[in-house]
Amino acid sequence: MDDLVPVEKKRVSEEVVSQLQRLIYIGRCKPGDRLPREKELCQALNVSKTSLREGLYVLQTMGYIEIKPRNGIYVKSPIPNTMPQPVMRMFKLGPEQLLDILETLEVLGTKVASLAAERAIPQDVAEMQEVIGKFRKHLDTGKVYSSISGRSYNMQIYSLCAQACKNPLLAHLTNFAIEFIKGPLPFDVEQLDALPGFAETICKQLEEIVFSIRDRRPTRAQEAAHKHLSYIEERLRELIDENRINA
Repeated sequence: MDDLVPVEKKRVSEEVVSQLQRLIYIGRCKPGDRLPREKELCQALNVSKTSLREGLYVLQTMGYIEIKPRNGIYVKSPIPNTMPQPVMRMFKLGPEQLLDILETLEVLGTKVASLAAERAIPQDVAEMQEVIGKFRKHLDTGKVYSSISGRSYNMQIYSLCAQACKNPLLAHLTNFAIEFIKGPLPFDVEQLDALPGFAETICKQLEEIVFSIRDRRPTRAQEAAHKHLSYIEERLRELIDENRINA
């Protein structure tokens, strides 16, 4: 792998962790990707098999990779599974915390969209357009948000924007915020599909973000992301208020 460089002998396993961790952060190695074989990694990093395995064990313990015996080493997630539990519990409490997360994602999402418009490479844009294409096909089913794959389109676009902005820390923070909203929502998700024009509007808004990134228009991309996330927040507030009244 061209992105890997030989490491110095001092604290070798830690440097192995650092280099592979960075590739996962910036999206060069994505969830589901299979890493090169141990022999190839040892050669690329100029480390012993023992040092490599020590580093891989650390990454697996942290949740970044999964080592499948006689199958290979696979990227699992750009988000470590060592998130502080008090923070995780705080944001699983209810509707108010969901809105807090969306507010945080709006701050991060608008910025990564803007930077992505400046820094995205053709492969980044192609991956975003592929997600939009899948979203378009899913619209025909009429049950976008009632399915796990349907609810993932928004998150995929912002995760790809974070990857395209080429800032590992910003990408990590954005994916960290996204991770919180992957779990159960504090209302019946079928209510989202029942909102007139909701899924179609979301798809068009995501298209606007991607087109702006493709056309290298940072300000437009930022405005499109702000419009999209604000729209989601408004609709969710309406659902939350409606559920409180009917409770």
